[in-house]
Amino acid sequence: EKAFSLAIIVMVVQSVLMNSVGLFLAANGSSLREETSFSPWKKLLTMPVLYSLILGILFQLLHIQIPASLDKPIVMLSDAAIPIIMLALGMQLARIEFNKVNWYELSVITFARMLLSPAIAILIFSFVSLDPLLEKVLIIAAAMPTAANITLLSIQFKTEPDFVSAVTFITTILSMVTVPILLVYLGV
Repeated sequence: EKAFSLAIIVMVVQSVLMNSVGLFLAANGSSLREETSFSPWKKLLTMPVLYSLILGILFQLLHIQIPASLDKPIVMLSDAAIPIIMLALGMQLARIEFNKVNWYELSVITFARMLLSPAIAILIFSFVSLDPLLEKVLIIAAAMPTAANITLLSIQFKTEPDFVSAVTFITTILSMVTVPILLVYLGV
């Protein structure tokens, strides 16, 4: 249960970074910049997730309770988020022409995500000592596959959605082998 609580904190931090810095980087690398007078800053400021993130943090810090009449629709929308992301990923995967994917780049990114990232985390924690449970949670988080919501950002900002979808797909498939091996290594 304590590991679960720590994992949620890690996920929140990752989500904050992805929905701020990640959104800016996706917007900045967008092919839309070449087609229009697209501004990454302007696009970032039009993203509802940024405002919901700020509101969520404020509500938490100020101990504001959401009224039940608003809470139920919010919960329903949040419950629908993962199936919608999976549907979008599936539709994108169906369109990929894997023979056109740059397999060298895909291999490098997959290696970095699935092997190098947890290895670096393990190396860091051999020098920096934290709570052993927190170390394990962070190492496992470093070994997770590329998040499916990255595919949605790549579709929205037209930043190589086929390639990003392929990375998400391959790292997810490989995680079925790499994550259990890591769990055994960590003694979890």
